[in-house]
Amino acid sequence: MISVTVAGQRWLIRDEQFKMALQGEDNGWQVIERLEISSEIVLHKNEQQLKAFWRGFYQSISNPDRYNPKLRQQFMPKGYWRYLTELTAESKL
Repeated sequence: MISVTVAGQRWLIRDEQFKMALQGEDNGWQVIERLEISSEIVLHKNEQQLKAFWRGFYQSISNPDRYNPKLRQQFMPKGYWRYLTELTAESKL
């Protein structure tokens, strides 16, 4: 097992299609199988603020002259773009 430390943060990466997740804390990480998450999930109170911060950071480092969607798609298939905070409709890209 690989030890993961993210400055005291707990995190979860989930795959809705396969109902699996990867959960991490200070002492490491674990795979969760058959994960069921309620449709009424409650987000952290700072979630919108964090999304806005990330979009601002992404926009501040982007260079419109170097926009290359084909290269982006090589690194992240287009089917996943809808899940990226920086590529959502609210980001005004």
